[in-house]
Amino acid sequence: MNNPSIFFCSGEDEFIVNEQGRSRFEKIASTLSDDFNAEIIEGNVNNLDELKRKIGDFASTVRTLSMFGDKKLVWLRGVNFMGESAVGRSEGAKKLLEQLQEILIPIKNPNEVEVIITANSVDRRKSFYKWLKNNVHFEDIVSDKRGASSVEKLIRKKARALKLILAEDAVQLLLGRLNGDARMSVNELEKLSVFLGKENVEVTYDLINKMVPSFGEGNQFETVEEFYSLNIKRALNSLRRHFFFNRDARMLLSGLTNQNRLMIQLRTLMDSGILKAGFGLNQKDLNEAAEYFSDLYEGISGKSNLNVFSQHPYYLSRLIKIASKPQCKLPTLIRFNQVFIEAFEQILAHPNNAESILRDTFVRCLHRGEA
Repeated sequence: MNNPSIFFCSGEDEFIVNEQGRSRFEKIASTLSDDFNAEIIEGNVNNLDELKRKIGDFASTVRTLSMFGDKKLVWLRGVNFMGESAVGRSEGAKKLLEQLQEILIPIKNPNEVEVIITANSVDRRKSFYKWLKNNVHFEDIVSDKRGASSVEKLIRKKARALKLILAEDAVQLLLGRLNGDARMSVNELEKLSVFLGKENVEVTYDLINKMVPSFGEGNQFETVEEFYSLNIKRALNSLRRHFFFNRDARMLLSGLTNQNRLMIQLRTLMDSGILKAGFGLNQKDLNEAAEYFSDLYEGISGKSNLNVFSQHPYYLSRLIKIASKPQCKLPTLIRFNQVFIEAFEQILAHPNNAESILRDTFVRCLHRGEA
Protein backbone atom coordinates (compact mmCIF):
# COMPACT_ATOMS: atom_id res chain seq x y z
CA MET A 1 0.00 0.00 0.00
CA ASN A 2 1.34 3.46 -0.91
CA ASN A 3 2.30 5.80 1.91
CA PRO A 4 -0.82 7.78 3.01
CA SER A 5 1.32 10.42 4.75
CA ILE A 6 2.52 11.88 1.44
CA PHE A 7 0.27 13.16 -1.35
CA PHE A 8 1.80 14.06 -4.72
CA CYS A 9 -0.14 15.73 -7.52
CA SER A 10 1.01 16.78 -10.99
CA GLY A 11 -0.83 17.52 -14.20
CA GLU A 12 -1.31 19.37 -17.46
CA ASP A 13 -2.72 22.56 -15.96
CA GLU A 14 -0.99 24.52 -13.17
CA PHE A 15 -4.26 26.01 -11.91
CA ILE A 16 -5.96 22.62 -11.61
CA VAL A 17 -3.00 21.04 -9.84
CA ASN A 18 -2.82 23.95 -7.41
CA GLU A 19 -6.58 23.73 -6.75
CA GLN A 20 -6.23 20.03 -5.96
CA GLY A 21 -3.41 20.76 -3.53
CA ARG A 22 -5.23 23.69 -1.96
CA SER A 23 -8.39 21.66 -1.45
CA ARG A 24 -6.48 18.89 0.31
CA PHE A 25 -4.40 21.34 2.36
CA GLU A 26 -7.46 23.22 3.63
CA LYS A 27 -9.30 20.00 4.46
CA ILE A 28 -6.43 18.64 6.58
CA ALA A 29 -5.57 22.05 8.09
CA SER A 30 -9.14 22.39 9.39
CA THR A 31 -8.55 19.34 11.61
CA LEU A 32 -5.35 20.68 13.23
CA SER A 33 -5.39 22.17 16.70
CA ASP A 34 -3.11 25.07 15.73
CA ASP A 35 -2.81 27.03 12.46
CA PHE A 36 0.96 27.24 13.00
CA ASN A 37 1.17 23.49 12.40
CA ALA A 38 0.23 23.97 8.73
CA GLU A 39 2.99 25.44 6.56
CA ILE A 40 3.41 26.18 2.85
CA ILE A 41 6.83 26.17 1.16
CA GLU A 42 6.96 27.55 -2.37
CA GLY A 43 8.66 25.04 -4.70
CA ASN A 44 9.27 27.41 -7.60
CA VAL A 45 13.03 27.97 -8.04
CA ASN A 46 15.24 29.77 -10.56
CA ASN A 47 18.59 28.12 -9.89
CA LEU A 48 20.32 25.35 -7.97
CA ASP A 49 21.15 27.55 -4.97
CA GLU A 50 17.47 28.32 -4.51
CA LEU A 51 16.59 24.65 -4.91
CA LYS A 52 19.14 23.67 -2.27
CA ARG A 53 17.68 26.23 0.16
CA LYS A 54 14.10 25.08 -0.51
CA ILE A 55 14.94 21.44 0.17
CA GLY A 56 16.78 22.49 3.32
CA ASP A 57 13.74 24.49 4.48
CA PHE A 58 11.47 21.55 3.69
CA ALA A 59 13.69 19.10 5.61
CA SER A 60 13.83 21.39 8.62
CA THR A 61 10.05 21.88 8.62
CA VAL A 62 9.03 18.22 8.38
CA ARG A 63 11.65 17.11 10.92
CA THR A 64 10.82 19.76 13.53
CA LEU A 65 7.99 18.39 15.64
CA SER A 66 5.30 20.60 17.09
CA MET A 67 6.06 21.97 20.55
CA PHE A 68 2.98 20.21 21.96
CA GLY A 69 3.37 17.04 19.93
CA ASP A 70 0.55 17.89 17.55
CA LYS A 71 0.37 16.78 13.93
CA LYS A 72 2.14 18.86 11.26
CA LEU A 73 1.08 19.57 7.68
CA VAL A 74 3.56 20.76 5.04
CA TRP A 75 2.71 21.71 1.44
CA LEU A 76 5.59 21.96 -1.06
CA ARG A 77 3.70 24.02 -3.62
CA GLY A 78 4.33 24.71 -7.31
CA VAL A 79 7.42 22.54 -7.76
CA ASN A 80 9.10 23.39 -11.08
CA PHE A 81 12.34 21.42 -10.81
CA MET A 82 11.00 18.00 -11.85
CA GLY A 83 10.64 18.84 -15.53
CA GLU A 84 12.73 19.89 -18.51
CA SER A 85 13.60 23.36 -17.24
CA ALA A 86 17.25 24.47 -17.10
CA VAL A 87 17.30 23.68 -13.38
CA GLY A 88 15.41 20.40 -13.74
CA ARG A 89 17.81 19.04 -16.39
CA SER A 90 20.94 19.71 -14.37
CA GLU A 91 22.98 17.04 -12.63
CA GLY A 92 22.78 19.08 -9.44
CA ALA A 93 18.98 18.88 -9.46
CA LYS A 94 19.15 15.11 -9.86
CA LYS A 95 21.28 14.82 -6.71
CA LEU A 96 19.02 17.20 -4.78
CA LEU A 97 15.94 15.18 -5.79
CA GLU A 98 17.69 12.13 -4.38
CA GLN A 99 18.12 14.08 -1.13
CA LEU A 100 14.44 15.01 -1.17
CA GLN A 101 13.53 11.36 -1.60
CA GLU A 102 15.67 10.45 1.44
CA ILE A 103 13.83 13.12 3.45
CA LEU A 104 10.45 11.68 2.45
CA ILE A 105 11.18 8.00 3.09
CA PRO A 106 10.96 8.17 6.94
CA ILE A 107 7.63 10.07 6.84
CA LYS A 108 5.19 7.21 7.39
CA ASN A 109 2.83 8.17 10.19
CA PRO A 110 -0.04 10.44 9.02
CA ASN A 111 -0.89 11.16 12.65
CA GLU A 112 2.45 12.96 13.03
CA VAL A 113 3.25 14.55 9.66
CA GLU A 114 1.42 14.85 6.35
CA VAL A 115 3.11 16.19 3.22
CA ILE A 116 1.54 17.57 0.05
CA ILE A 117 3.65 18.12 -3.08
CA THR A 118 2.20 19.74 -6.19
CA ALA A 119 4.21 20.01 -9.40
CA ASN A 120 3.74 21.07 -13.01
CA SER A 121 5.69 20.22 -16.15
CA VAL A 122 7.12 17.01 -14.73
CA ASP A 123 9.42 14.66 -16.61
CA ARG A 124 7.82 11.25 -16.13
CA ARG A 125 11.12 9.52 -16.96
CA LYS A 126 12.84 10.81 -13.83
CA SER A 127 13.56 8.22 -11.14
CA PHE A 128 12.13 10.51 -8.43
CA TYR A 129 8.80 10.74 -10.28
CA LYS A 130 8.71 6.94 -10.64
CA TRP A 131 9.51 6.51 -6.94
CA LEU A 132 6.64 8.84 -6.01
CA LYS A 133 4.27 6.95 -8.29
CA ASN A 134 5.11 3.65 -6.64
CA ASN A 135 5.41 4.73 -3.01
CA VAL A 136 3.07 7.63 -2.12
CA HIS A 137 -0.55 8.68 -2.55
CA PHE A 138 -0.16 9.73 -6.19
CA GLU A 139 -2.34 11.65 -8.66
CA ASP A 140 -1.37 12.69 -12.18
CA ILE A 141 -4.21 14.78 -13.63
CA VAL A 142 -4.41 14.03 -17.35
CA SER A 143 -7.14 13.42 -19.92
CA ASP A 144 -9.13 10.26 -19.30
CA LYS A 145 -9.75 7.42 -21.76
CA ARG A 146 -12.84 9.00 -23.28
CA GLY A 147 -10.95 12.21 -24.02
CA ALA A 148 -12.35 14.28 -21.17
CA SER A 149 -9.66 16.80 -20.28
CA SER A 150 -8.59 17.73 -16.79
CA VAL A 151 -10.24 21.13 -17.35
CA GLU A 152 -13.53 19.47 -18.26
CA LYS A 153 -13.44 17.42 -15.06
CA LEU A 154 -12.73 20.58 -13.05
CA ILE A 155 -15.69 22.35 -14.69
CA ARG A 156 -18.04 19.53 -13.74
CA LYS A 157 -16.70 19.44 -10.18
CA LYS A 158 -17.10 23.21 -9.80
CA ALA A 159 -20.63 23.10 -11.21
CA ARG A 160 -21.58 20.47 -8.62
CA ALA A 161 -20.11 22.64 -5.87
CA LEU A 162 -22.15 25.64 -7.12
CA LYS A 163 -25.24 23.39 -7.48
CA LEU A 164 -25.56 24.14 -11.18
CA ILE A 165 -26.81 21.58 -13.70
CA LEU A 166 -24.51 21.66 -16.73
CA ALA A 167 -25.93 20.57 -20.08
CA GLU A 168 -23.40 18.37 -21.91
CA ASP A 169 -23.18 20.61 -24.97
CA ALA A 170 -22.76 23.62 -22.65
CA VAL A 171 -19.56 22.07 -21.25
CA GLN A 172 -18.07 21.72 -24.72
CA LEU A 173 -19.05 25.25 -25.68
CA LEU A 174 -17.52 26.64 -22.49
CA LEU A 175 -14.27 24.78 -23.21
CA GLY A 176 -14.22 26.13 -26.77
CA ARG A 177 -15.09 29.69 -25.82
CA LEU A 178 -12.39 29.89 -23.17
CA ASN A 179 -9.79 27.88 -25.09
CA GLY A 180 -9.69 25.28 -22.31
CA ASP A 181 -8.44 27.78 -19.72
CA ALA A 182 -9.14 26.34 -16.26
CA ARG A 183 -9.04 29.57 -14.25
CA MET A 184 -11.34 31.40 -16.68
CA SER A 185 -13.76 28.46 -16.74
CA VAL A 186 -14.11 28.49 -12.96
CA ASN A 187 -14.53 32.29 -12.93
CA GLU A 188 -17.24 32.20 -15.59
CA LEU A 189 -19.16 29.47 -13.73
CA GLU A 190 -19.06 31.58 -10.57
CA LYS A 191 -20.39 34.58 -12.52
CA LEU A 192 -23.19 32.47 -13.98
CA SER A 193 -24.09 31.22 -10.51
CA VAL A 194 -24.43 34.81 -9.27
CA PHE A 195 -26.39 35.81 -12.39
CA LEU A 196 -28.86 32.93 -12.06
CA GLY A 197 -29.29 33.58 -8.34
CA LYS A 198 -30.63 30.17 -7.38
CA GLU A 199 -29.58 26.54 -7.11
CA ASN A 200 -30.28 23.52 -9.33
CA VAL A 201 -30.74 25.60 -12.48
CA GLU A 202 -29.64 24.17 -15.82
CA VAL A 203 -26.82 25.97 -17.59
CA THR A 204 -27.67 25.50 -21.26
CA TYR A 205 -25.73 25.86 -24.48
CA ASP A 206 -27.71 29.02 -25.31
CA LEU A 207 -26.92 30.58 -21.93
CA ILE A 208 -23.16 29.98 -22.37
CA ASN A 209 -23.39 31.30 -25.91
CA LYS A 210 -25.10 34.46 -24.68
CA MET A 211 -23.16 35.16 -21.48
CA VAL A 212 -19.58 33.89 -21.93
CA PRO A 213 -17.19 35.88 -24.13
CA SER A 214 -14.45 34.28 -26.20
CA PHE A 215 -10.99 34.24 -24.67
CA GLY A 216 -7.41 33.77 -25.85
CA GLU A 217 -6.61 31.74 -28.93
CA GLY A 218 -10.10 30.28 -28.82
CA ASN A 219 -11.64 33.64 -29.74
CA GLN A 220 -12.38 32.43 -33.29
CA PHE A 221 -14.94 30.00 -31.87
CA GLU A 222 -18.02 32.17 -32.58
CA THR A 223 -17.05 32.74 -36.21
CA VAL A 224 -16.44 29.02 -36.80
CA GLU A 225 -19.89 28.30 -35.32
CA GLU A 226 -21.52 30.89 -37.58
CA PHE A 227 -19.72 29.60 -40.68
CA TYR A 228 -21.09 26.12 -40.06
CA SER A 229 -24.58 27.52 -39.53
CA LEU A 230 -24.28 27.64 -43.37
CA ASN A 231 -26.02 31.02 -43.31
CA ILE A 232 -23.87 33.38 -45.35
CA LYS A 233 -25.29 36.56 -43.79
CA ARG A 234 -24.65 35.40 -40.21
CA ALA A 235 -21.20 34.10 -41.14
CA LEU A 236 -20.11 37.36 -42.80
CA ASN A 237 -21.42 39.46 -39.89
CA SER A 238 -19.42 37.31 -37.46
CA LEU A 239 -16.34 37.59 -39.66
CA ARG A 240 -16.63 41.38 -39.57
CA ARG A 241 -16.85 41.32 -35.76
CA HIS A 242 -13.83 38.99 -35.66
CA PHE A 243 -11.61 41.49 -37.47
CA PHE A 244 -13.15 44.50 -35.68
CA PHE A 245 -11.44 43.18 -32.53
CA ASN A 246 -8.14 42.68 -34.46
CA ARG A 247 -8.23 38.92 -34.13
CA ASP A 248 -5.87 36.58 -35.92
CA ALA A 249 -6.82 35.27 -39.37
CA ARG A 250 -4.66 32.15 -39.21
CA MET A 251 -6.21 31.01 -35.92
CA LEU A 252 -9.65 31.38 -37.51
CA LEU A 253 -8.59 29.36 -40.54
CA SER A 254 -7.15 26.74 -38.22
CA GLY A 255 -10.47 26.50 -36.36
CA LEU A 256 -12.41 26.16 -39.61
CA THR A 257 -10.04 23.50 -40.93
CA ASN A 258 -10.03 21.51 -37.71
CA GLN A 259 -13.82 21.29 -37.61
CA ASN A 260 -13.99 20.52 -41.32
CA ARG A 261 -11.59 17.59 -40.92
CA LEU A 262 -13.86 16.08 -38.28
CA MET A 263 -16.95 16.63 -40.43
CA ILE A 264 -15.28 14.93 -43.42
CA GLN A 265 -14.66 11.87 -41.26
CA LEU A 266 -18.22 11.92 -39.89
CA ARG A 267 -19.74 12.34 -43.34
CA THR A 268 -17.64 9.45 -44.66
CA LEU A 269 -18.90 7.24 -41.83
CA MET A 270 -22.48 8.30 -42.55
CA ASP A 271 -22.24 7.79 -46.31
CA SER A 272 -20.86 4.31 -45.72
CA GLY A 273 -23.80 3.47 -43.46
CA ILE A 274 -21.67 3.01 -40.34
CA LEU A 275 -23.26 6.03 -38.66
CA LYS A 276 -26.88 6.98 -39.25
CA ALA A 277 -27.46 10.51 -40.53
CA GLY A 278 -29.94 12.92 -39.02
CA PHE A 279 -30.59 11.10 -35.73
CA GLY A 280 -27.79 12.41 -33.55
CA LEU A 281 -24.97 10.15 -32.51
CA ASN A 282 -25.37 6.48 -31.63
CA GLN A 283 -22.66 5.75 -29.08
CA LYS A 284 -22.71 2.01 -29.80
CA ASP A 285 -22.13 2.59 -33.53
CA LEU A 286 -19.34 5.06 -32.77
CA ASN A 287 -17.56 2.62 -30.44
CA GLU A 288 -17.79 -0.19 -33.00
CA ALA A 289 -16.44 2.10 -35.73
CA ALA A 290 -13.57 3.23 -33.47
CA GLU A 291 -12.56 -0.38 -32.89
CA TYR A 292 -12.94 -1.33 -36.57
CA PHE A 293 -10.80 1.57 -37.84
CA SER A 294 -8.29 1.65 -34.96
CA ASP A 295 -5.41 0.53 -37.23
CA LEU A 296 -5.90 3.60 -39.46
CA TYR A 297 -5.39 5.94 -36.51
CA GLU A 298 -2.36 4.20 -35.06
CA GLY A 299 0.27 6.71 -33.97
CA ILE A 300 -2.21 9.57 -33.41
CA SER A 301 -2.26 10.01 -29.63
CA GLY A 302 -4.45 12.28 -27.51
CA LYS A 303 -7.30 14.46 -28.72
CA SER A 304 -6.75 15.37 -32.39
CA ASN A 305 -8.92 16.61 -35.27
CA LEU A 306 -7.17 13.94 -37.33
CA ASN A 307 -8.96 11.29 -35.26
CA VAL A 308 -12.71 11.73 -35.01
CA PHE A 309 -12.86 8.98 -32.37
CA SER A 310 -10.70 11.01 -29.97
CA GLN A 311 -13.37 13.71 -29.66
CA HIS A 312 -16.01 14.05 -26.95
CA PRO A 313 -19.27 12.28 -27.96
CA TYR A 314 -21.42 15.32 -27.18
CA TYR A 315 -19.28 17.53 -29.38
CA LEU A 316 -19.60 14.98 -32.18
CA SER A 317 -23.37 14.92 -31.65
CA ARG A 318 -23.49 18.60 -32.60
CA LEU A 319 -21.17 18.12 -35.58
CA ILE A 320 -23.08 15.16 -36.96
CA LYS A 321 -26.24 17.26 -37.15
CA ILE A 322 -24.36 19.76 -39.32
CA ALA A 323 -22.57 17.11 -41.36
CA SER A 324 -25.89 15.39 -42.17
CA LYS A 325 -27.32 18.51 -43.89
CA PRO A 326 -27.72 18.39 -47.70
CA GLN A 327 -25.30 21.34 -48.04
CA CYS A 328 -22.56 19.27 -46.38
CA LYS A 329 -22.13 16.40 -48.77
CA LEU A 330 -18.67 14.87 -48.81
CA PRO A 331 -17.50 16.57 -52.07
CA THR A 332 -18.60 19.94 -50.62
CA LEU A 333 -16.65 19.42 -47.40
CA ILE A 334 -13.57 18.36 -49.36
CA ARG A 335 -13.95 21.50 -51.48
CA PHE A 336 -14.19 23.59 -48.28
CA ASN A 337 -10.87 22.14 -47.21
CA GLN A 338 -9.24 23.04 -50.51
CA VAL A 339 -10.62 26.60 -50.33
CA PHE A 340 -9.24 26.96 -46.79
CA ILE A 341 -5.79 25.86 -47.98
CA GLU A 342 -5.91 28.40 -50.82
CA ALA A 343 -6.96 31.13 -48.38
CA PHE A 344 -4.06 30.27 -46.06
CA GLU A 345 -1.58 30.53 -48.94
CA GLN A 346 -3.05 33.88 -50.00
CA ILE A 347 -2.86 35.27 -46.44
CA LEU A 348 0.81 34.23 -46.19
CA ALA A 349 1.48 36.11 -49.42
CA HIS A 350 -0.74 39.13 -48.60
CA PRO A 351 -1.15 39.36 -44.79
CA ASN A 352 -2.61 42.88 -44.92
CA ASN A 353 -5.54 41.61 -47.01
CA ALA A 354 -6.55 38.84 -44.59
CA GLU A 355 -10.09 40.10 -43.99
CA SER A 356 -10.97 40.46 -47.68
CA ILE A 357 -9.40 37.06 -48.46
CA LEU A 358 -11.49 35.37 -45.77
CA ARG A 359 -14.62 37.23 -46.84
CA ASP A 360 -14.13 35.86 -50.37
CA THR A 361 -13.50 32.42 -48.84
CA PHE A 362 -16.81 32.53 -46.95
CA VAL A 363 -18.68 33.62 -50.07
CA ARG A 364 -17.11 30.87 -52.19
CA CYS A 365 -18.06 28.25 -49.65
CA LEU A 366 -21.51 29.41 -48.60
CA HIS A 367 -23.01 31.05 -51.67
CA ARG A 368 -26.14 29.13 -52.66
CA GLY A 369 -24.84 28.60 -56.14
CA GLU A 370 -21.76 26.73 -54.87
CA ALA A 371 -22.57 25.23 -51.44
